[in-house]
Amino acid sequence: MSAALRFKRSIVKQLSRFTPCSESELLELIRVPKKTQEGQYSVSLAQLKASLPDSHALTEQQQNPYTWSEEIAQK
Repeated sequence: MSAALRFKRSIVKQLSRFTPCSESELLELIRVPKKTQEGQYSVSLAQLKASLPDSHALTEQQQNPYTWSEEIAQK
């Protein structure tokens, strides 16, 4: 499995806790992230939110980047 796909799967596991989408649905909705200049994979919260259908929008708390970062860091 490529590093980009592993990164995408880790994002999907986190997102599945906050949306009614299943992990398989999220894998189809979210595009594989691009590499940064430093060689790391990165995806913005705005990109993730844009990938979700309106019916699965994140709540206000989940849109807060600090809350989001803390949630991911705890895993």
